[in-house]
Amino acid sequence: MSEDEFTLIQEDSNIMVNAMFEGNADIFIQKTHPALFPYLGGKENFTTFLDAALTEIRQMDLKLIKSELLSPKPYYTVGKDLLAIIPRIQIMQIQEQKIKSVGFLIAVKDQNNQFTYLDGSGLKNDPKVLWEMFPDLPKNITLPANTTEMITE
Repeated sequence: MSEDEFTLIQEDSNIMVNAMFEGNADIFIQKTHPALFPYLGGKENFTTFLDAALTEIRQMDLKLIKSELLSPKPYYTVGKDLLAIIPRIQIMQIQEQKIKSVGFLIAVKDQNNQFTYLDGSGLKNDPKVLWEMFPDLPKNITLPANTTEMITE
């Protein structure tokens, strides 16, 4: 992955995170890889689910303190596309409680050099879904950590 591509992915990640905290589902949907939609009953159901989730985030008064992408892993060929798994650390706050989320972003680059994304936190309970979405992904890769913990100061 080139530095320019990583910079673009960082920018897209920031746009998506800001859209999430601002309640802007449209940007989030536009940048989400379509492989996710069938798992949520289609794009319409995903939109409904996302709208509800974003409303809940606003009601909880969840705030983002930090979101950082770490060094990307190499690309994997999945069909005609390229897929990269990029570790990510986020620090959020609900009222006085800080939460650290260690996970990853999945970036998929299509033949037109356009990126779409999946949030690895959705794979926490069932990581094999990633291989259902992308059967050509090598079976021997190890996914980055995918944890959430309260920060005590």
